Amino acid sequence: MERILLIGSKEGDTILDPFMGSGTSGVVAKRLSRNFVGIEIDDRYFEWAEKRIASMNEQSQMLIFPVEEEIKKPSQLEFYANE
Repeated sequence: MERILLIGSKEGDTILDPFMGSGTSGVVAKRLSRNFVGIEIDDRYFEWAEKRIASMNEQSQMLIFPVEEEIKKPSQLEFYANE
């Protein structure tokens, strides 16, 4: 992730991760002095990522928003029925 952010951004840029998961991109963004916006639908992952990113020593401007509404995921039967 670090190599990707080094190639694709510069200090002060904002990194968007719409599928934040455990927050790896946020940790790297913070370490490389990038701003970070993370989106995560699963509350458990969101809380984990939030703590993980906040535990970094250096400070950076970050906006992290949990997704409030639940998105219905189709079953495989529903998925194939629509073809």
